[in-house]
Amino acid sequence: MVTKNKYNIIIENQLEITDYDHLGKLIVYATGHDAEIQIWIVKDVREEHQQAIEWLNDNSLDEINIFLVKLELWRIGDSQPSPKFQIISQPNSWAKTIKKTMNDKLTESRTA
Repeated sequence: MVTKNKYNIIIENQLEITDYDHLGKLIVYATGHDAEIQIWIVKDVREEHQQAIEWLNDNSLDEINIFLVKLELWRIGDSQPSPKFQIISQPNSWAKTIKKTMNDKLTESRTA
């Protein structure tokens, strides 16, 4: 028997520089659809929005994964423009693992 994992994914397209309106929409849509993966595709990124996504990734549940992706169009010679996706921010499983380990140790020491 083969079991396939099903993930709810939210993609927020913003073909301009990041703003608070779209950040809020991403969070609201993800909440409403119980999305484990959120992808915010943008033309350009403001530093405060990148920091917000990194903070959310570092401080959220293991099941929550947010990607901030910059979309560029590249052309080689006379070719048609092609999309190039640059990941600006992505989940940091290492940080989440460390925090979980620390929380487990704190719980163990309190009960010991």
